Amino acid sequence: MVHATGTLTRAAVGERMERVAQALHGQGGVAGTPVAICLERSPELILAVLGIVRAGAAYVPIDPTYP
Repeated sequence: MVHATGTLTRAAVGERMERVAQALHGQGGVAGTPVAICLERSPELILAVLGIVRAGAAYVPIDPTYP
């Protein structure tokens, strides 16, 4: 993954995605549970979405610029 702030390898993306998924499981997240994401467009947003999907949950994007 290439972004203006840097580059992430596949291994780094996989590891960070797995960390998000494990954190959701640790919080009691179960398959189909909606998880809100309020992030600007960035690599962190992509990693959060991938981790949520990996955990089997559903993501709900929230626009951070919306009042």
